[in-house]
Amino acid sequence: MAPSFDNPTTSTSRAAVSTTAKRRKIMVNDENHYNPLLPGLPDHIAQLCLNLVPPSKLYSVCRSWRRVIYTRAFPSFLSIYTLSSDQNSTLQLSSFDPISSTWTVVTPTPPDLRCVCLRHPSFIARNLPVQSASVAGNLVLLAGSSSDLTPAISKPLIFDPLTKSWSSGPEVENPRRWCVAGASRAAVVCASGIGSHYSQTVARSVDKWVLPETNPYDKKCVNTNGVWSKMKNLKDVKFSREAIDAVGVNGKLYMVNGEEGAVYDVNMDTWTDMPAEMLAGWRGPAAAMDEEVIFMVDEIKGVLRKYDDVMKVWVDVLEDERLIKAEHIAAGGGRVCVARGGGVGILVVDVVASTPRVGMTVYWDVSVTGSDVSCKEEFVPEDEGSYNVLVQKGTQVGRMTSNLFHVYEPGKILITFVNPTSKNRKIFYRVVAVASGLPSGMAIPPVNTAATSAVWPAASLERHEMLRRH
Repeated sequence: MAPSFDNPTTSTSRAAVSTTAKRRKIMVNDENHYNPLLPGLPDHIAQLCLNLVPPSKLYSVCRSWRRVIYTRAFPSFLSIYTLSSDQNSTLQLSSFDPISSTWTVVTPTPPDLRCVCLRHPSFIARNLPVQSASVAGNLVLLAGSSSDLTPAISKPLIFDPLTKSWSSGPEVENPRRWCVAGASRAAVVCASGIGSHYSQTVARSVDKWVLPETNPYDKKCVNTNGVWSKMKNLKDVKFSREAIDAVGVNGKLYMVNGEEGAVYDVNMDTWTDMPAEMLAGWRGPAAAMDEEVIFMVDEIKGVLRKYDDVMKVWVDVLEDERLIKAEHIAAGGGRVCVARGGGVGILVVDVVASTPRVGMTVYWDVSVTGSDVSCKEEFVPEDEGSYNVLVQKGTQVGRMTSNLFHVYEPGKILITFVNPTSKNRKIFYRVVAVASGLPSGMAIPPVNTAATSAVWPAASLERHEMLRRH
């Protein structure tokens, strides 16, 4: 019998094919290996459990839990969205993810947004304004300038952060720039401003559009976009040459232009003058928290204030030198975000009252109807062996009394009121407890480009809003 010989080249080739096939099989098995979110529970049950965990904690555990945060089933959370320009002067929308603490550029950019100009040789020392509003969970761009200094937006550009998609609203009869823009609930209002050329008719006009509420995940739901409606004109043209943010609170829009202030009732379609005490204290950018309370930054003194609509006064919330020259402000979820002057970052201030803890500073203010009531303020430690700390001895309560106390041990603030008369008195008070790091607060760095990680120019930050996203 003749001996047989294997071709070494053929044998080596077969061995290589066999080894490669095994590797592929192992890789396929690894890819198909199922890792449950929570061992012993179906994923839909595990999802319900994970939904109760703060997203910041889920993010640091594992990749599968991290992916859960960005699914539609996970509760949405607030993010900051900014309009900025890169080194090529291209306007882009970016979002800051508070969970991963990263900036990302929202793509794709709609063609109409590329027509908006942020810088122009005629305005060397400032950016051209781009006006927007947060409406029913959407970012709506309303006004801006083109490179030839004419209105760049003829119909609203709408960004839905849940679906990360762009759409457009109905066309505006008179596109404008340098106008009054704001929203109250689902109603968008544009007033005054300048069109392709100055017109007194446009400078006094007021248009309203109600954004239809639709389900972004229901493809059968048809959005008719509605139409713009003509509303009652302004009495003059004093708001026509500035980009003014109208702040929506309780169905009304509040707007200020220098020494002029006006209030527009969206439902009643009426205009009134702004209360003198509100106008006198309005000294910088402002925003509304859940359309209930107006927060404003005094850009000269670096003080964050809120307006007490009952007592008709501005109340100091926080003083911080980094609030000086504040450019923009947004509010939501109990936090106020302030774009710092020079584009060096965004300062976040938690303005929701919390339980005082050791190391925190408690700020409070009280006011009483009538001038005959006195009060004493003291800190009462939980330890019965410790002495009470007198914060303020008994004094008459004026129109507004404010104070603060740094907490060094567990306890509570006790405020005792004495009414020497038989008359009933109303007491108004508010309190906020913040970490000792605030007034410093949390600082968000400037916007970075996703591609090069280079910090965008200091003056490039133009707008920012707080919206819910996945």
